[in-house]
Amino acid sequence: MPSIALSDSTNTLPQVLAVLGVLCVLLAFVLTEHTAHCNGHRPHRPLGQQPPNPPPQVINLTAARIQRRPILGGLINEYTQAA
Repeated sequence: MPSIALSDSTNTLPQVLAVLGVLCVLLAFVLTEHTAHCNGHRPHRPLGQQPPNPPPQVINLTAARIQRRPILGGLINEYTQAA
């Protein structure tokens, strides 16, 4: 991504606002994905190590095949039972 210098006379306010708009969309996406991960999968100590929105059943991980699902391009990974 090219850098934007606000003092450069070739950059106009609409260009700066367009870049800020893209950054806001990306930030909203990251926060939405992270919130969904934290509320739907990640355990919470005050809830007895259960997520706020737990999956419908507990899976025996010793007898199941595991499938990894990357979140945010692999920064976070969720693991579920493979079908």
